[in-house]
Amino acid sequence: KDKTFEEIILSRLERYSDMTVDDIDSKVGSGLNKNAKNYCQKLALRMLGLKKNKIEEFKKGDITIKTIRLGKNGSPKESMSFPTFKYKEIVKEPWDDSKLHEMFNKKYFFIIFQYDEQKTLRFKKGMFWTMSAEDLKEAKIVWNKTRRCINADITDISELPKSSENRVAHVRSHGRNKKDTYETPSGRHLTKTCFWLNAGYIKEQIGK
Repeated sequence: KDKTFEEIILSRLERYSDMTVDDIDSKVGSGLNKNAKNYCQKLALRMLGLKKNKIEEFKKGDITIKTIRLGKNGSPKESMSFPTFKYKEIVKEPWDDSKLHEMFNKKYFFIIFQYDEQKTLRFKKGMFWTMSAEDLKEAKIVWNKTRRCINADITDISELPKSSENRVAHVRSHGRNKKDTYETPSGRHLTKTCFWLNAGYIKEQIGK
């Protein structure tokens, strides 16, 4: 009763600190497919005492769980993707009501794993995170350029904002293949894309 919801969640994970994924699995992961793409996500939920992706307080607080894998040097193995956006919709959205603003303005719970020197994956820590107002302004720059590119009727998604152009985010493919497309306002079909948080930015946030 004397702990906040966030303190309770973090305390549940403390017992797994620095444990290998295999050791954690032997304790809580019975029946999980270790080869599944979402294995770490499923394992993380088991670490929290859940078998389904559902925590009422997370739902009420609109908190999204994201798992992150770090290399031994502390850098994320990859950038963090978000749902695809439709080209014909994003150009009509005002920033304050845009899906990107909504996604980047909400709270996340990161469950972080890291590879050690022997390339063994271990649980590092959990942390609650919300993008700062200043960084949200950086994300808006990427969003604005994306809309300008689409309105300019680009012919290839390589013309969309790259990770080298912005400290916080970029845009790149998130379709199953080149035939997995959305229609642009001009009627052209381009591969589905989404916004990604840069790996370097994630590393910076985790270190705080």
